[in-house]
Amino acid sequence: KARFNLFTNRRYGRLNITASQWLWLIKLFELETSSRRIASEIKLSYPTALKATNLIRQAIATESKDYELLL
Repeated sequence: KARFNLFTNRRYGRLNITASQWLWLIKLFELETSSRRIASEIKLSYPTALKATNLIRQAIATESKDYELLL
């Protein structure tokens, strides 16, 4: 039986991270916590935490007015 939710077929939906973990991850990212520390704090693997923080960075860059300059 297939399960669908808000994150289905989205890049961040492919990561096995709960909504609660996403909220903590975003808060720790805001506090400039390293991906390694984020992984440890919210019980994720380092590669998953790294992918998640990179997705956050990409989202921020995409919304930036200077997006073309960042490329």
